[in-house]
Amino acid sequence: MEDTANAIEMRFLQTADARQLASLISDYVQFVRRGAAPEPDLFYTENLLAKGGPAFLGAFKAEALVGFCMFQAVPDLVDGLASGQINHIFVREDVRGTGIGEAMIDHVIEEAYRQNWNELVLVVPRSNGWMRILAEKMAAPAETARFAITLDMN
Repeated sequence: MEDTANAIEMRFLQTADARQLASLISDYVQFVRRGAAPEPDLFYTENLLAKGGPAFLGAFKAEALVGFCMFQAVPDLVDGLASGQINHIFVREDVRGTGIGEAMIDHVIEEAYRQNWNELVLVVPRSNGWMRILAEKMAAPAETARFAITLDMN
């Protein structure tokens, strides 16, 4: 018999999920920046989930959003196909280590095959423990390097 109390449901997020996602994004920002969590921004999150933006896959446990993965297709000018790129992945601390991160990436891999992408790139913070371990477990180093230019918005 399946343990339904511990079952994880994976599905693409819709605007109806914005409130739960906003709260989890706040936790994610706190985790990445190591500071106080910002207030959840429902308006921003609803705009993120609007059609035409990146896709969000959610992991739900007992109807509570416990993880998300934001990804998108990126045109590949060299071979004419597209690459998929996971820009952000996060699993709530109390359910880390249960395979949810891997399961979300596996779901995106399935989507990559459906969309005929030539590769799936995982973008993870260099100094972030579990996200980096997950990426190194599931993927090989890419042929390209990423560099960032920090823009002064003042």
